[in-house]
Amino acid sequence: MLKSGLMLFLAGDVRWSGQLTAEARFMDRPYRFSTTWISLGAMTQAPIVVVFCRMGEDSRYHIEFRPHFVLPRDAQDEYQAGAHVQGFLELLQEQIRRHPADSNEYLFWDGEEAAA
Repeated sequence: MLKSGLMLFLAGDVRWSGQLTAEARFMDRPYRFSTTWISLGAMTQAPIVVVFCRMGEDSRYHIEFRPHFVLPRDAQDEYQAGAHVQGFLELLQEQIRRHPADSNEYLFWDGEEAAA
């Protein structure tokens, strides 16, 4: 898909276990997150665009596109991947602080899913 010039949407907040994961802190708790988006970005050198969507007071969707970036080829290394996951989560936490009404799911993540 990427070679064809098509866009691929992958969520950066997917809690996961096993390979292609990294530990990061989210809302003061450690979790393991999928690093698939990091691996694909590093391998293909395709630009990464972080996108947030929220419901406004006007009952309309507001989509925010952050500036694109390209991951270094070594971004999929375990240490590097964790830093990139954490960077994304910091952007997400900023969004939650700015728009808590659109963040209910995150406020109720179960601690049982936290990384050991």
